[in-house]
Amino acid sequence: MRDVSEILTEKNYGHKVLKSNSRARERLAKSGALDFSYPKWLPAIFIMIIAISALGEDKVLNQRFVGLPKAITMLVLVMAFFMLVLRGEIRRFRVIGGTALLYILYWAALSLWSAVLWIINFSDNSVITRGVEKMIFQTIAVLVAIAAVFIFGSRAIDYFAIGAYIGNGMIAVMEIPSYGGPAACFQDIFTLITTFGNGQGYALAMEIHELTFLFGMFLVYYFVFAPRNTPQQKRNNRWHIVLSTVFLLLGFKRALVLLVPLVSLAAWFIRKRKNPFKITMCIGVIWVVFYTFYLYAVYTGAAKQFAENAGIDMMGRDFLWTLAKRYYTFSPLYMGQGFGSVDNVIVAELYEAGLINKGYPLHNDVLKVFIEFGFPGYLLWSGAQFILFPILFKKFFDTDTAVLYMSTMSLMAATYMTDNTAFYFWCMMGLRLIPLAYGVLRKNLKTTGIKEEKARWEPPGQGDFQQLVKERMAQNGGSE
Repeated sequence: MRDVSEILTEKNYGHKVLKSNSRARERLAKSGALDFSYPKWLPAIFIMIIAISALGEDKVLNQRFVGLPKAITMLVLVMAFFMLVLRGEIRRFRVIGGTALLYILYWAALSLWSAVLWIINFSDNSVITRGVEKMIFQTIAVLVAIAAVFIFGSRAIDYFAIGAYIGNGMIAVMEIPSYGGPAACFQDIFTLITTFGNGQGYALAMEIHELTFLFGMFLVYYFVFAPRNTPQQKRNNRWHIVLSTVFLLLGFKRALVLLVPLVSLAAWFIRKRKNPFKITMCIGVIWVVFYTFYLYAVYTGAAKQFAENAGIDMMGRDFLWTLAKRYYTFSPLYMGQGFGSVDNVIVAELYEAGLINKGYPLHNDVLKVFIEFGFPGYLLWSGAQFILFPILFKKFFDTDTAVLYMSTMSLMAATYMTDNTAFYFWCMMGLRLIPLAYGVLRKNLKTTGIKEEKARWEPPGQGDFQQLVKERMAQNGGSE
């Protein structure tokens, strides 16, 4: 039985108090995250699908089968379909449906615009065929990313990363006998790293473009954003960081080696600010404006002159850009030639004219987008990815998800100016899967945050004293 002294000390705890439920919290609870449960054996199948498909990036297999291994990832769509039909998991669309629809509408709009350009330009059948093929693979990449998150929720990132490690690791092992055994291969990699990019033999064979850029995105996520609240999560992050770093160095893209720590540091800094979303949106606007000036600099030759004055070795990229100038004009009235025209028309014609001795890619995806989609398509491509997407990530999930998206997008955006990464299959899948899966994690955390707080001491009220009096009266037989 309690006495007055107990009531007046913190030994007596009052009733548990619920957190205040604002309208925003109530809306979040109603729309909220779900437990993305799945059979325990399903991740193994997903990882195997990703690993086998990634194995197709081996140079020998890639030359023999081209894009066929990538099509294996469509089995993930089959997995998602059976999850939907057999388990009735339609509620998961409440969490990812808005973003998934955004992904699909964005790519559908670009594809439709390209079809219009093919028609008005009377494009050759080879151009249309090549463009449709690229569109199909981009569509597969987006749909597989959505399907993976639909099945596994936030864990899709971990499983996707493991599949990529296994695929890249299998390629690394398969190529060893062709380059003199383990000792010789290790020497080639050691030389590549110590000379910062001067690779030969085995090191060149390991330059697997698509997967290497994917490991850069994984590193940004596991360095800065991945949860680390428990010892198990911390161990998980460390293993992913180690493996992603190993395969990043194995593929060794110099720009990526410099960009990953820079972007990771910037993302960490932005997350610490009072209003990270404003900074995120400023970065998006800066990318769109910068790209526009960059296109003008490429068109006028100012970019080439800057590289020469700075002593930057463009490795012939600027020469290709100069040759491509005859095929477009830098003007808001330039409409574009349609998806696939750069590789199938421009590069082919330059090769046939003897201006280049090989069908080199343009090595400038910003310019490629402008030539193929024109000024309107360029604005759609850049505006949607750098401005619209982060706004909707914040709306559907939260600010942190928008920051992650802009971080991975900025990592890749820096490579678009001198490489061919904008329409890489695995890079597109990573850009869509990682922020979507992280958004599920963030929504889960926020939703489960609406719960009872731990019981805490409260000042004694009138009811406590009344209860004490009743107890004393009962003890004394009801007499005063």
